[in-house]
Amino acid sequence: MSPTQSRLDDEGIIALKHASRLLQTLDVSRCRSISYKGVMELASEDFLLKQIIMSYCHLVADPMIQSFGKLKNLQTLHLDGCDMSLIDLGQIGKCCRDLEELSLSKCKGVRDAGLSAGVIGCPKLKSIDLTCCSGVTDKVLLSLGSSCTGLLKLKMESCCNFTEHGLKELCSSCELLEELDLTDSSLNDAGLLAISNCRYLKVLRLGVCEDIHDTGLSYIALNCLDLRELDMYRSVNISDEAIGVICSHCIKLRSLNISYCTKITDAALFSIAKLLDLRVLELRGCIKVSLGGLCSVAKKCQNLEELDIKKCESMEEYAPLILAQCCKSLRQVNLSYCSATDEGIVALAKGRCMQRMRLVHVRNVSVKGFSRLLLAGESLKKVKLLVQWKDSLPWQLIERVQARGCRLQWVEKI
Repeated sequence: MSPTQSRLDDEGIIALKHASRLLQTLDVSRCRSISYKGVMELASEDFLLKQIIMSYCHLVADPMIQSFGKLKNLQTLHLDGCDMSLIDLGQIGKCCRDLEELSLSKCKGVRDAGLSAGVIGCPKLKSIDLTCCSGVTDKVLLSLGSSCTGLLKLKMESCCNFTEHGLKELCSSCELLEELDLTDSSLNDAGLLAISNCRYLKVLRLGVCEDIHDTGLSYIALNCLDLRELDMYRSVNISDEAIGVICSHCIKLRSLNISYCTKITDAALFSIAKLLDLRVLELRGCIKVSLGGLCSVAKKCQNLEELDIKKCESMEEYAPLILAQCCKSLRQVNLSYCSATDEGIVALAKGRCMQRMRLVHVRNVSVKGFSRLLLAGESLKKVKLLVQWKDSLPWQLIERVQARGCRLQWVEKI
């Protein structure tokens, strides 16, 4: 059950109790009219509940978590955005020992000791989301490493109180990790060395990690050969050298984000062109890349589906035309704050797969060019344009485009 409104109350929960004992998923996210006593009504051995999702709910209490011990099939518990200041998270380990997925993203008051006790009691845990749980330290990582050796997914975005020592203990035990998110954290090169022990890693997110360098990325490149997604958004100390090593070894990469890595030049793009299975490439704000490097990617990465070159200031205006000629699988492109030609953007819009185009502050394109684009893009689902074009484009054209299912998003930006 997934509510579309937050009107469900305790009486509704009781009605569910009498209606179906085969219920397996309960989603009461943002249902502020439900109390923890209401949720407790479903905590019975007679129920087959496997998933409880109560993100951003008003009340979480120890008795409710204790009652979950009656749910013998419970595997997933989401408490995102709830206030844990008065909660003993150790109760999760005592009462939900078969838990496989726990999400505490953006929870207030998560304490290191309680969380450590909680995960120690959940040896079957495969996924845990601790996004913005700023109190997480090495103690939690040590607990995960000692008890949850089958862990596959760990999210710790905006957690800055752990060290490379905690990561070393975690990664030496949880060798099966497939997804790790350390965006905006205190990660350094020694931490990357620890992570390189996880040879089955498929997804690694390292955005806004200003203390990682080429040396640290080389550890990942040489050991995590199964990587499919790598995000280094705004990790500003990464250079062409790191990209070269990554692309030479992690040839299964399908998604790469190096937006605002301002040291990156065309040399990195020549390396990226080796990734023949690349689907998503984000170069936003890479001010040193130009048409030469992009041409190499366009000609060799034939499976490319999404490309972001917003604010690539050195990119020449013929880039869209080259993309249209070479990247027949493109379905999403961001050309905002770049130069283009009428011919180039129209050719891109005609692409058989093209669905989304972002064209805010595209230089050198005329009203006629935008009109032709909207007419030509029969497969387009969404186009983002500056609001001032709304009065310049024929209203009949706008109505026609919207009638065929294309959403025009008008934005006002300086």
